[in-house]
Amino acid sequence: VKSVDRLSSCHDLIKTDDVLLAIDGKKIQNDGNVETSFSNRIKFIHLIRDKSIGDSIEVDILRKGERLSITRPL
Repeated sequence: VKSVDRLSSCHDLIKTDDVLLAIDGKKIQNDGNVETSFSNRIKFIHLIRDKSIGDSIEVDILRKGERLSITRPL
């Protein structure tokens, strides 16, 4: 993570230099893509953009060598 938007609902949870590992259980590849149920690959940001206000998101991150799982409503 290079930066987190101040208006993001996860601004206080995701920090600069965190490594995003998965979103909603879908592993993020080194190129920033995730595999969909149809074996297509899309950028992980599309998983977030498909959510609505009030939906929850689960993010697995690596922070300073420690793996964390964060769930937060959007």
